[in-house]
Amino acid sequence: MADGAIWWGLGPLVMMPLMLGMPLGVLDTTSVFSLMGHLIYGATLGLTVVHILTSRA
Repeated sequence: MADGAIWWGLGPLVMMPLMLGMPLGVLDTTSVFSLMGHLIYGATLGLTVVHILTSRA
């Protein structure tokens, strides 16, 4: 989940606004839903990696 939160902070809150000339770190409804999606992605990725590594052992 930390991976998803890091990418959420770097992507939609920092890198995209810098490229578009918008203010940095604006939190609104869209960015909160984006955070939820990135956290779900991070959790899914973590569970998948754990499943793959434990099934090989």
